[in-house]
Formats: sequence, structure tokens, C-alpha cells
Amino acid sequence: LKSLVEDGELLLADGRRILRDGCGEGIIPIHPDFTVWVLANRPGWPFHGNDFFKEVGDCFSSHVIPNPDRASEVDLLRKYAPTVETSTLQKIAASFSELREMSDRGDISYPYSTREAVSVVKHLEAHPEEGIESALRNILDIDSFDSRLFSRIGDVFRRNGLSLPYSFVELVTINNDGELSIEYVGKREAEGVSNSPPDLGSPKVGKWDDANDPHVGGNQWAGGTGGSDTAGLGGRGGPYRLDRGHKVHQVSDEAKSMVSKEAAEAAREIARKALQERLAEIGMSETEFSMYDTFMESIKADIADLRGTLNLVESKKSERDWIKRQNHGEIDDSRLVDGVAGDKYVYKRRGESRAGGGLRHPKRLRFVMDCSGSMYRFNGHDERLNRCLEATTLVMESFDGMERRFDYSIVGHSGDSKCIPFVEFGHPPKNPKDRLRILQRMVAHSQFCISGDNTLPAMAQAIVDVEGPGFGEENNADECIVIGVSDANLARYGIHPRELGKIMKSSANGAKVYCVFIASFGAEAESITRELPIGQGFVCMQTSDLPRVLRHILTSQIG
Repeated sequence: LKSLVEDGELLLADGRRILRDGCGEGIIPIHPDFTVWVLANRPGWPFHGNDFFKEVGDCFSSHVIPNPDRASEVDLLRKYAPTVETSTLQKIAASFSELREMSDRGDISYPYSTREAVSVVKHLEAHPEEGIESALRNILDIDSFDSRLFSRIGDVFRRNGLSLPYSFVELVTINNDGELSIEYVGKREAEGVSNSPPDLGSPKVGKWDDANDPHVGGNQWAGGTGGSDTAGLGGRGGPYRLDRGHKVHQVSDEAKSMVSKEAAEAAREIARKALQERLAEIGMSETEFSMYDTFMESIKADIADLRGTLNLVESKKSERDWIKRQNHGEIDDSRLVDGVAGDKYVYKRRGESRAGGGLRHPKRLRFVMDCSGSMYRFNGHDERLNRCLEATTLVMESFDGMERRFDYSIVGHSGDSKCIPFVEFGHPPKNPKDRLRILQRMVAHSQFCISGDNTLPAMAQAIVDVEGPGFGEENNADECIVIGVSDANLARYGIHPRELGKIMKSSANGAKVYCVFIASFGAEAESITRELPIGQGFVCMQTSDLPRVLRHILTSQIG
């Protein structure tokens, strides 16, 4: 496409050539009024194609087309479904508008557009007897494999007056006749109910099943559901919750009320002992556990969203390689026989090729967190330090267990130092105690450091470190990313934002560098981002947005 538009030349598979200026056998001349109109998705997650603007944007006059306003969207939907009630069209438009807002905020990954709304109303127009639920499921069933995400999407439609039951795709099969069968499972429907749990006895943890078979309605196994007396989910009288990944069967509230006070107290005592054992195992007190849980509480949904995206990440690494089966280029010696037989695709040429599939090497990430004195000083004003700790928790929890895919480090910067190590590459924190210790060290540095700002040297050092050992010709990293967090207090120390922009573009090996600024000093954060490379500066107008903005960067740039 770029060759056609920029050079006015395109070689076709049958050997003919399109030329802007040319004539003769095998030449197709381009008409003087020939015009190319191209529609493209926006770059980044969840679209996996080439980045149009990056590859050929300089050859086109590019325009960003936003979604239509509410009234225009309803008018458009009416053209596709003239017999559907206007009130229904308005509810559909309102629902998809809210979903797009959630995507813009980073709450969901897929940016539902007007075309999904059009698909819904076209189905309603063609099959009014099937109702709105069937029409919505045509486009939403792919998300119903993720029950948490599907519940969140369903809440949007219910708020706008449309029915979408809490039911998720459990099983998809194709029979011998090629017919597709989809089994839906409700959130608390018949198969998820335990109607006759065993009689109550003494609370206990239960036996451990190494095979991890599902145990429903029993009183012997740890991790069962809908039973009595043992640790599990959905049952009654057990000492604590234990999830082993099986579908939950819930006993009724009436059945739960039959648990005696003595049995309930005995169960609580077992739970307290189990908690103490777990905390002792990781060297954590109850107060520390409660403190860490406080940071976790407000970002649990963000962690779940980010982990879901990270699990889908594939390699982005591009390499120069021989691309075979081409219709032009150099003759591929391995395909000479095919050429004699008449095959036109016997050439090879150098080009960019994906490393492909899963990650052969981990992605390296350096997070540079602001631990300067102003973070502690103004925390009572806007909780900026708390939000920075939440963002750090988001990173540590989301990347937990993904060491083969992601290698990350976390450092701080303050008036004392440009690089305060908190998490080293290859050594992520192993448990909540380790993660809490990192948060406590961040607070301590912010409280006791001298005044000053080391944002610039911290970012420069981060680029050097992330591209350090393992980068270059013998690169052991799929890609390298630096994300810095600062409270936009550069002017106080006479630092011009343009200097930061130069540092962010200083990578010699293509590391991606991003900065997130907490907007607390008037318009300073906005003015800083205008001096940074486009798309690499972000502003949090509210500190509560910091974990969400960080998740958005990771989702769009890594995903």
C-alpha cells in the first residue's frame, strides 16, 4: 500500500505492474484522479494489525473519526431498524456510549463502537421475536467466558433499562452434523445451588485432595463447595474460604442460620489460627496484613483487569529476516522446482518478521516512582503518596507469577538519589510481606529525604538500566519499557520540560519511555506533557486516577 501511494508502483501477483507513469505490455497506468480512501482501527490493544499511522501515515492526510454524539447515533440506528421502538434505540445507544467511556478510562479493554450497536439493532429488526437478550449475546458472548468482565458489562445494560441476565458461556460444542451448541451457566441458578448439605458437625479444615476433583455438598474435603463444616466456598459452618477453582454451589441463608453459636465460634478460632500460621509463614503481623489489604482493596478490579490482559500478551519483537513465498525479490533456491512447475511465489526478500507466538524472551520494564519529599508533604492534601503506593501494589500484584513473561524492577527517586532500588530485575517480591516492606520503604524515603528533584537523571538512568545486560545483539528481552511517575514539581527546581523530552527520546535501542504526572500545581503537568513525545506523557487530574492510568499504559502498550 505504501509503495502504491508513495511511489506510484505496485507489482501484482500475476506479474503485471501498476505504475503512475508508464505504458506498454504488462503495465496498468494509474488514472490522474485515482484516490485511495483507507479506514483503519486505532493502533494498540485490542487490535493486533499493523499500526497504520506508524507504517504509512506520512503518505496520507490522516483524520481521527470519533464516535457520533448520542442523538446522531440514535438517528443512525433508526435507519437500520425503523420498526424498533425509539426508546429501545436510545437505551442501546446509551449503553454503548457508557461502554466506550469505560474503555477510554481503561476499565474494559475492548472499545465497543457504533458498529456493535448497529449489529444489535439489525438483529432486532430482522428477528424481533428473539428479543434484546439474543441480539446482545451475538456480540457479547465472547466476553462471557470472563464472568467478572461479563458481569460488569451486564451492569451497564441493566442500568440503562435493558435485560441481560447474569449467565456465562460454560461449554461450546459442535456435534457430528456440524451444529453449534452453547451451554449457558447462570451466576446462582439451579446447578449452582446446594439444596441438601450434610448435617452439621464440628468445623474442620478437611482432607486435601491431590487430584483436585470437585466436591459438592460434602463434609470431608477442603476446597469443596456447598457443603458443611469444611473450608471451601458456598457452604456453611466451615472455618474459612478456600477456592480450588471449581464452580461454586451455594447453600441457602436458611441452611446457614442453622449453624450454632458454639460451632461458629469454633470455626472462627480455626480461621484465626490458620491466619496466624500464614502470617508467621511470611513473617507478617495482623496489623501489617490489614495495612496491605487496605492498599489492595481499592485496586482489586484493576489488578484483575491487568492480569487478564497480561496473560494474553504475545511477542512484539520484530526481526529482519528472509520473507519467503514472495512474488518479487531474489530467487529462493529452495523453490526452483516450484518455479519450473509454474509457481510465481518463488522469491524471497528481506523484511520485518514477527518473532511470533508466545514470548521467547521476557519483556523488561523499569518503573520509576516519585519518593520525593513533596509526595509526603502533600499527601494529606490529595493523597498522592497513597496513590503512588497503590500504583506500585498494582504492578507487584499484577506481575506476580509471570516471571517468565515479564522481568520488572521498581526504583524510586528523591532529593537524595536518582535511583533507590526497591525491586531488582529477576527478583520480584514473593509474598504480601515482601510487597508491604517495599511500600514501607517508599514511605520512609519520602518522609526523611532532603528536598530536591532527580526526575531527569532518574529517567536517564532507567533507560540505561532497562537496556543493560541482555539488550543489544544478544538481546534477552522481547522489548524494553520505562514508566516514570512524578508530581510535576519541575519548575520549582528550574527544570524545563523540554529537557525531560530529550531524555525520553534518548534510547539508542528503541526502549519505550512514558511519564505520568500528578496534576497538582496548576497547569504545570499539562504544560510538561506538551513538551514530551506525543503519546508518551499522561496527566492524572485526580490522584485517584493514577493506578488506572498506569494500568491503561500497560494494557495499551504491552497488550
